[in-house]
Amino acid sequence: MKKLLLTLCAVAALAACDDKQDEVSSSNAYMGGGARMEKMAVASSMMAPAPMAPGVSSDAALQQSAPPSGMVMDRSQLGDRKIAETHNLSIETTFDVLQARYQRDFKKCVELGCQITNSNITLEQGGNINARIAPEKLGEFLDYLATGEGKILNHQVSADDYTMEYSDTASQTENLMALRERLRTLLNSPKAEDVDGILRIESELNRVQTEIDSRTARLRILQKMTSMATVNLNYTVQYRPAEVKPYELNNTWSLAVQKFLRGVDSMIQFVGATLPWVPVFFIGLWLAVRVVRFAFTRVGTSFKLPWRKG
Repeated sequence: MKKLLLTLCAVAALAACDDKQDEVSSSNAYMGGGARMEKMAVASSMMAPAPMAPGVSSDAALQQSAPPSGMVMDRSQLGDRKIAETHNLSIETTFDVLQARYQRDFKKCVELGCQITNSNITLEQGGNINARIAPEKLGEFLDYLATGEGKILNHQVSADDYTMEYSDTASQTENLMALRERLRTLLNSPKAEDVDGILRIESELNRVQTEIDSRTARLRILQKMTSMATVNLNYTVQYRPAEVKPYELNNTWSLAVQKFLRGVDSMIQFVGATLPWVPVFFIGLWLAVRVVRFAFTRVGTSFKLPWRKG
């Protein structure tokens, strides 16, 4: 028994030591995790942006550091690639300066040689201008839009690569032109003496010419899209709360009298329309009672009006 008790005491002592070591290791791990979290916080604070100069708002600092012309694509690095550059801008103004801002931007775009494809304005509500402009004038126009009354809410830039389509269309056009020349040569050769053969050649020539015209038009469109930049301006108006006017009692009594007279007029018209039908109603009721009483008399039963007693 003594040996058994000594053994149990030794096992309990060893278990207590193991528990203390586990607590120490877990506390060390927790402290290590806290240290790592602190390092991460320090690193994130080092990555925070530098403070702005006093008296300069965030919008003003953003415009000074990153003008809209900085979002213009550098075409010197494109080489022979066909890229269509598009800028979508949302400009917010107050309702009273919308028309002046719209006319100002429209005039500047025309001065820079823009091709206006669409434009409209709804006074005190909004408008839009869709135009194409030469790439060398794009930066100047975008910086001009950043000035004046109102502010740019959103500026999105997209670039669509049409290099493969342009190359394929140009190659197909060249092949069709070569086929057209062969057909013309065949048509003018001495071998083209059969009428049916001549008609088939001319039909094929018309089809080839139609394909050439279609692809040539597509090449012109792609050339215009990629050689000029597209600018889409969307004008919105700031929310304007409705004006609340004090309630006025100037015409209250006159309006009340008018409504009363209209009610009297409606009542007189109703009485005048229904009065001629009152005798007809009573005569019809009297005839109906007579008919019912006669019917009850024929069958041998007495009929009494419900409102008469006895």
